[in-house]
Amino acid sequence: MRLETPLNSLHIYMQLIEREVRQMDEPVRRRIEEHLRVCQGEIRRLDQIVNQFLKAVRPTPSVLEPRSANEISMRCWRCWSRRFAIGMC
Repeated sequence: MRLETPLNSLHIYMQLIEREVRQMDEPVRRRIEEHLRVCQGEIRRLDQIVNQFLKAVRPTPSVLEPRSANEISMRCWRCWSRRFAIGMC
């Protein structure tokens, strides 16, 4: 699933500007087209970073398994007893 961000809008507006620039004189057009390419590349890079971040922080589904209450209690007790032993609590 892809999240639509303001970066997508920026990309669309950059394309509109690019169309208008095509009608300009050659020397000016080439300079502006190069700047537009750089901007579009940076927008794509930011979009990838945002989407990777959102994917990383999205919660994953839990996998539940039947366990014995005694086993869970013992694991908790061992964990907390270690913390008390080293003075973390």
